[in-house]
Amino acid sequence: TNTGYNGCHVITGRGSNTLTVRLPRTPDAGTATGTVTVSPVNECVGLVGPGKIDYNEAGQTSDGTMNTIAVVWANIGTAIVGEGLKTNNAKKFCFLIAGYRYADVDDLHAETASDIIHFLGPGTNTRCTNIRGKSGDDSLAFTIGDVSWFCISRGDFYNIDVDGLDTDSEQASIRVSGHTGHKFHCVRLHNIFGSAAVSPITIADYNAELQGLDFDHIEVKNVNVETNTAVPVVVVSTQIAGGGDRIEVDVTQLPSNGEALSISGATTTVRNARVRVANPIDG
Repeated sequence: TNTGYNGCHVITGRGSNTLTVRLPRTPDAGTATGTVTVSPVNECVGLVGPGKIDYNEAGQTSDGTMNTIAVVWANIGTAIVGEGLKTNNAKKFCFLIAGYRYADVDDLHAETASDIIHFLGPGTNTRCTNIRGKSGDDSLAFTIGDVSWFCISRGDFYNIDVDGLDTDSEQASIRVSGHTGHKFHCVRLHNIFGSAAVSPITIADYNAELQGLDFDHIEVKNVNVETNTAVPVVVVSTQIAGGGDRIEVDVTQLPSNGEALSISGATTTVRNARVRVANPIDG
């Protein structure tokens, strides 16, 4: 239950009653609390190549299970997606990737009724590049847990790199939502384009399972996204005490946008913020 322990870790030593693992960084707490659960990891899974997945949204019925998610992977060493792949018509997510060491997504096209990819922590290294398409919800979501029917893992995120997202989203282009006791470390969101119905970069609490956001450093650079109303390009908001250490924002502010960065909520604290705004020529 302490930040820094959950994850798909490499075993470096074994004793008669012990396992030694390599953690991404030194945990904040010296001693973990709670029950330790150990399970096998699928070392490498992937869907790649110039093919197409059509999950037949019209034939899907929401039933409170993961049946409407096209692909569900959990407890993974390495997950690979893309290389020309197209995914269409999932009623929920195209991909739910949960509890992993590495995730590499490149050259993916998707048109779907919900998230293109929803990542559930713990995740040690995540790289998403050259993703295009349409999303009926958030295009990419990184959450430390979520609602009960698909909350199959919970833990910290380290080293998230998104570079090249061009999507039309019915909610955010990218959502980052945390939970008390866990943390986002080193998040870089670069070259985000397209359109969104709400703040393109939404860094916020969401529901009872996603409250108490905490991050050490988030860098947002070169965001050029049309919005339906004048909402902030980047918003940081919590429902209970939370926030982060440092955020850096470098965006293009379009005529449809509101302010570049909003840190809102009486419970939200960000200790250091830097903002740079470029105005478009046609603005």
